[in-house]
Amino acid sequence: MSKLTAREVSAIKPLERDVRYSDGNGLSLLVKSNGSKLWQIRYIDRITKKQTTISLGAFPTVSLSEAREMCFDVKKKLKQGENPTNTGSVDHHNKTFEQVAREWHERKQVDLSPGYAIDVLQRMEKNLFPYIGKELIKNIDPPKLVQTLKLIEKRGVLDTAKRMKQTAGQVFRYGVASGYCDKDPSRDLDDVLLKAKSRHYATATTKEQAIELFEKLQTHKGKYSVGAALNLMPYVFLRPSEVAEMRKEEVFLNERMIKILPERMKTGKPHLVPLSNQAYEIIREASEVAGDSPFVFPSPNSFDKPINAESIRKAMRSAGVTPDEFTPHGFRHMASTLLNEMHYDADAIELQLAHVVGGTVRMTYNHAKKMKYRTRMMQDWADFIDALKARDFEKINYFLQKNERD
Repeated sequence: MSKLTAREVSAIKPLERDVRYSDGNGLSLLVKSNGSKLWQIRYIDRITKKQTTISLGAFPTVSLSEAREMCFDVKKKLKQGENPTNTGSVDHHNKTFEQVAREWHERKQVDLSPGYAIDVLQRMEKNLFPYIGKELIKNIDPPKLVQTLKLIEKRGVLDTAKRMKQTAGQVFRYGVASGYCDKDPSRDLDDVLLKAKSRHYATATTKEQAIELFEKLQTHKGKYSVGAALNLMPYVFLRPSEVAEMRKEEVFLNERMIKILPERMKTGKPHLVPLSNQAYEIIREASEVAGDSPFVFPSPNSFDKPINAESIRKAMRSAGVTPDEFTPHGFRHMASTLLNEMHYDADAIELQLAHVVGGTVRMTYNHAKKMKYRTRMMQDWADFIDALKARDFEKINYFLQKNERD
C-alpha cells in the first residue's frame, strides 16, 4: 500500500460521506463531509481486544510528517506495553490555560473549516497564551483576565479584545465541563471593555489620489506571497484577512470564481467573487508558487500557515503609504465610492462588497443573482485599475464616463 503525500493530503476534497485514507502503520486521515481532515491511529487494545482509535489532531494544524512522528511514538508505547493515551505528564486537575485551550481547540476544530480553525488558534497564541497560557486555569480569576484583555486594548485593537474575551469564555466553559476549573471568569465583563467606535478607513476617492497610491505600491519589495496578496487586494473587494488567509479550496480557476467559506466572512454567509483576467493571473501564479500549501499565500516561515492581514498593512507602509493616506480596508471603500460615482448598479456593488445593512444583506437576491452583471463590473473595474497604474488618462476618462454614455 502506497503512503500518502503532502500534495495528496492537501488536494483531497470532501465527499457527501466521511472517507478514510490510509497512510499505513495504523495511521489514517479521516476526511469528513464538512471538510475537516482528522489524523487518527487505529490499533487493537491488548487488554480489551477491541479496536481503539486515537485522534492526533486536524490537518493542516498537524502536518503529515508530524502525524507520522506521533504515530511512531504511539507504536513505540504499544510495543513497550504502555497505554498510548496516558502521557502521565499532566495532572488532570492542574492543567494550564494553554493546555485546556489546545484541548478545547482540537475538539472544536472538527466543526470548523480548516482555515478558520487555524485563525482561532493563532489568535490565542498571539493574544492569550503569552499572558495567561502558563497559569493554571483553575487559578485565573476575573481581575487576571481583565488585565490580559486591557493589554490587548492598549494595542488599539478593541474588536480583538472583545473576540478574545469570547474565545476565552468558551475555553473556560469547556474547562468547567471537563473538571479543570470551577467557573468562567469571563462572565459579566462586557462593561469593563472599551467599545469599538465605527471606523472610517483612509482611502482614495479621486483618480488623482488613486494614481498616487498605485505609484507608491508598485515600489514594494518584499516576500513574494505578501506582495502577491497586496497586488490582488484592489481587484477583489475582499477584506484583508479574507485575502491573506485564502485557501486553495476556495478558488475555482476553471469557473473563474472565488467562493469564500461562510466561516471566514463577517456576514457568516458564503460569498462569490468573479475573477477578472488580472485577478485570475495573480491567483493562478501564486497558487503555483505555493506548491503543496493549502493556502494561496502561505507564510514565508511556515508552509502550512497563511500570511496574516498585518503583513499586507506592513507592506503598504514599507512602500511609503501612510495610515492617513490609505489602509488595506481602503480598497473596498475606494471601489464603493468610485463605482457608485461611475453609475454602476448600487445593488450589484453592495452584493459584491457583501455589505450588511440592518443585520441583513441589502438585497434579498442570493449570491447567484446579478452574477453576469457583477462579472462584467469586476472586469471593468480591473481594467480601470490598470489604467490608473499606467496613468492612461484616455482609458481612465473612458471608464469614468462609460455608463453615462450607455
